[in-house]
Amino acid sequence: MNKAPFIFAILLVSACTASNDDNLPIDQGDTAVAEVEEIPLAVLIAAGVERLNELRASTELDSVENDAELAAGCLAHIRYMAAHKKVIHDENTQSEWYTPEGKTAGANANVAGPVKNLVEAVDFWMASPYHRLPMLHPGLTNVGAALESGYACVDLHSSIDEIETFSPVPYPGDQQINVPMGFSSYGSLSPVPEEYSEPTGFIVSLTFPIKDLVALDFTATLTNKNTGSAVEAFVRLPFDPNDPYAEFQQNSVLLIPKQPLATGTQYEVKMKGLINDLEIEKLWSFTTANPLSPPESTL
Repeated sequence: MNKAPFIFAILLVSACTASNDDNLPIDQGDTAVAEVEEIPLAVLIAAGVERLNELRASTELDSVENDAELAAGCLAHIRYMAAHKKVIHDENTQSEWYTPEGKTAGANANVAGPVKNLVEAVDFWMASPYHRLPMLHPGLTNVGAALESGYACVDLHSSIDEIETFSPVPYPGDQQINVPMGFSSYGSLSPVPEEYSEPTGFIVSLTFPIKDLVALDFTATLTNKNTGSAVEAFVRLPFDPNDPYAEFQQNSVLLIPKQPLATGTQYEVKMKGLINDLEIEKLWSFTTANPLSPPESTL
């Protein structure tokens, strides 16, 4: 599997991102001042790893653990990014904030900023196919997760076991709930063709072992189960010579709805075609989030 710089950073821009004043006392006038209790970073990091494992479990993948040595490398890289005020994978060896461990971590990680917590970063990465795929690798056992100063870093490539055979990995997983409705690249590389504008619907993926050959006429469809209507979408097959970012897609089929999905709605995915000259058909379903009922795992 290719490593970064083939995994790109996303700059997260969100109206809900914490301001610099979020941890200051709240002025309620002359009669009362309430203090906001700051959540320890260790708790926020553990919650982010738990969120990653929750999403891996939705597609029947094993849990990962946060490795202290890998996490230390990511923390060093975060401090480099914070000092330079830039979301970046590489480190300039001439910088006073350069460290060999940080440079290695940055090259092997998903990075993001500004974020409130690691759960937010994991959710944004999972919405972006090029960031999602290493997070859902069946051979992933350990990660290095760190969070500080509004920057997040998770080393994903340093401990991956490049297993050759595994069952196709769908995302969202079968019966997964609270799936986001849309996709926006936030300036990162995107599988959405230039002729279409963002936001699109949430991108569905099905990943095969790298040795598997996906036929050029492989099909993928999405159906709104509430209405029975087909969702207009386009399909990105792996290693498409007309796709400038095909190498980042790895051996995955991407189904990209042209418009954001409806809230609180069940959708059925059907992917069908030849894999290594053998016919396969995979059916699964997921349900989008209801804005009035956010996922309980967020902080």
